[in-house]
Amino acid sequence: MKRSIYVAVFIAGVIGAAGQQQIPNGDFEQWTAYPGSGSYKDYEEPSSGWTSGNGVIHVAAGSNAVLEKTTDRVSGDYAAKCITQRIFGQIASGSLYTGKFQLNLGNPALSAKRGIPFADRPTAFVGSFKYLPQGSDSATMYAILSRWDGTKRVRIAEARSYQYQPTPEWTPFNLAFVYESSDQPDTISVVFASSAGGEFFRGDVGSTLFVDNVSLSYDPTSVDQMKEEVPSVVWNSATSTLNTDPSISIDHIDVVSVEGACVASIVPTSPATPITVPFNGVYLIIAHEGRRMITKTIAVTR
Repeated sequence: MKRSIYVAVFIAGVIGAAGQQQIPNGDFEQWTAYPGSGSYKDYEEPSSGWTSGNGVIHVAAGSNAVLEKTTDRVSGDYAAKCITQRIFGQIASGSLYTGKFQLNLGNPALSAKRGIPFADRPTAFVGSFKYLPQGSDSATMYAILSRWDGTKRVRIAEARSYQYQPTPEWTPFNLAFVYESSDQPDTISVVFASSAGGEFFRGDVGSTLFVDNVSLSYDPTSVDQMKEEVPSVVWNSATSTLNTDPSISIDHIDVVSVEGACVASIVPTSPATPITVPFNGVYLIIAHEGRRMITKTIAVTR
């Protein structure tokens, strides 16, 4: 019963005056403190549905938080600061996401339970960021709209970006949602990570991603009207290659797991690009042509 009441109140709290839902506490002004004891450090997280991997430091003595409150902000009093650390001898990406953290020591990658209730169809995911990578690290920020169909979670739309270069000044981002169906979502997963490969324990300690003023944009123009006709992108499962129209110039191709992790980023050298992933499963292919993204869902079996 308490869970039902919480969900109802939560949804009511994020519906705007015009009936368009927003990401709660997207300006990161409200934070909740989680005190440690002894060699287990204190940490804070944004309130209202946000969490991070910080929970692990209460079982890892002396470890530093992967998310901090900072006064280095665009507006208001605070922003969020994701910092890649080393915990239990492994890379722990700086992280911030909507959902909850339930530590799974047997399989730490399953500790993140992403998503909060959401039932609208925004056109873009916007906000501001700064990125200070270490080594050759990269960051990611994305929002996924999805729906539970009774047996599995089905992605409806996604807005995503990767950051490969240092961005030392506050910079706005505006990421269009790419819709895959006309279904109504029931969940939104918003994720920021200072190391895009952190879910596979890859990254560089000290990479730092700042974020502030995160929100959703709505446009009266329908998503269908906004879609472009794009050249075909064909997956050849027999040869494990992605074949793109030779008339377009693909800058790079990102391969993303259903959990939202970037498992590969490839610069193609020909229209037939070999795709290698660590495990069988379903992946989202994002082919970047300048500012345009061409997406393709593939199933990998061996």
